[in-house]
Amino acid sequence: MQKLQYKDPWNLIVEKYKKVDGGQKITFFSSLFWGLLAHIYMMTNKLPNHDDLWDINGYGMSSSLGRWTLARVGNLAKAMHICFSLPWINGLFSILLIAISACMVISLFKINNKGICMLIGGLMVTFPAWTFTFFFMFTAPYYAMALFLSVACVWITDRFKHGWIAGLIFMVMSVGIYQSYIAVGSILVVIFFIKLLIENNKLQKIHWIKALKMIIMLAGAMMLYISSLKVYEMIPEHDLEEYKGISDMASGNGSMLFELPGRLEIIYSYFFSLFTSNKIEMTSYRLVNILLAVMFAVTIFLMIILIKKNDCSPVNMVLTAICVIVMPICTLPLYLVVSEVADVYSLMLYSVVGVYIFVLVIADMSVGILRTSDSDTDKSISANTHKNTYKKTGHVIRISMWFTQTACFVIILLYVYYANAQYLAADLSIKEAESYYTTMITSIKMQEGYRDDMHVVIVGSTITDESVYENEKMSFFANSARPESLVNAYSRQRLMEDYLGFKNECVYATGETAQKYATELASMACYPDSGSIKIVGDDVVLVRLE
Repeated sequence: MQKLQYKDPWNLIVEKYKKVDGGQKITFFSSLFWGLLAHIYMMTNKLPNHDDLWDINGYGMSSSLGRWTLARVGNLAKAMHICFSLPWINGLFSILLIAISACMVISLFKINNKGICMLIGGLMVTFPAWTFTFFFMFTAPYYAMALFLSVACVWITDRFKHGWIAGLIFMVMSVGIYQSYIAVGSILVVIFFIKLLIENNKLQKIHWIKALKMIIMLAGAMMLYISSLKVYEMIPEHDLEEYKGISDMASGNGSMLFELPGRLEIIYSYFFSLFTSNKIEMTSYRLVNILLAVMFAVTIFLMIILIKKNDCSPVNMVLTAICVIVMPICTLPLYLVVSEVADVYSLMLYSVVGVYIFVLVIADMSVGILRTSDSDTDKSISANTHKNTYKKTGHVIRISMWFTQTACFVIILLYVYYANAQYLAADLSIKEAESYYTTMITSIKMQEGYRDDMHVVIVGSTITDESVYENEKMSFFANSARPESLVNAYSRQRLMEDYLGFKNECVYATGETAQKYATELASMACYPDSGSIKIVGDDVVLVRLE
């Protein structure tokens, strides 16, 4: 019988850990550090938004939105009784998956500089799109899985001979959790192509094969996914929701076919707004716009130096230019397929972090120039001439490296601050809603003749109450993933039941139940005015909101 190589599990962990590359360790632990610094407020409090209120023990809509993987994983979690919106567990699990994803990014692009490793981990875990994802804590771990799979599909395609097959499956699984993560894979592929082009004088057969595998993996995954939508639509009584263009993707009537020029204009406008405004809610601070704009310009300059240094062929230069030109499309492809541009909100735009990865990958490549020895240069150039040229180039690169790394560090700090401010605003919002509905419950119970066995029916969806405070002080930290006030959340019934312990029924003013009490409601005022709560018959309490 063969003896076990390791005497116990701990010994196995220690020995494997010793073999892990230093850059991977820095990336992983910096991701954990920055992740906790940014998100521990959310992880140690229960700060729900409108959807999280509703799905405290769910995982959201799945199959009807084309999210097959989410349905399978979510149902498994329900069967195992681990499908709950737990801030600490879900948050920590998500951060761990982001950290592992960051390590794969480091491996994919062969990042050597330890500072850049730390920055990539920090940016991936503090990026605002992930802060917004944590407002949907009930589904955050599944979205973290989607991110992991979208990064893994590129990593495994590059690493293994037939990895594109597994990569294709991983990407389909990722899109089957949340469709927006196709953009993460696509932007990583573009950055991979750019690195491949500018680090080689001329592309060899092996490079073309690798590029072809990446394209087949991405295109194949999308074709397979769209085919799955069509199959689902063919099943009797199985229709896709008309939600942000999902049903259009199945029918082939997507916005991309009919509005391509206009949508491309929007994509490029939104991409370059990263340098000038906060149009897509990823650059709330003006300083982030400025630093990112300068970094992007510096990156293009460093690419030119690398192309010149590596004496890239005209074909490589043209292909590199094409990759840079299509970068905005690969970063924001959702704007091609959604029904309305407004359907894309901050939660869907994690792929924009690819801009930072692009900047830092080129910065890491530029460090290699500083290590170039005189013997690597053209022999026809005199030693003195080369020495002077190298000295000037090295000086420029050092300044660029100092600026890029310092700028990214400052941006991480701003993102950490931004995340914590968002969570404070959410904390105040849920406290306000709890207080508001506690008052409503008190008013219901104070009605003359009220009994605890009565059925409470709340009619309407919108409360018009001028006394409700919209928290203008923190309006800077309002975004499309977090309503400024939860008082009018559609999920008020779950708020009153799960958070305040009061059983009730909420119905629309035009619904069947409301029509049943139309006569009584007609004589009632709207809450919170006097006369907005009324006992009907012997067992019903009506509350009219609108």
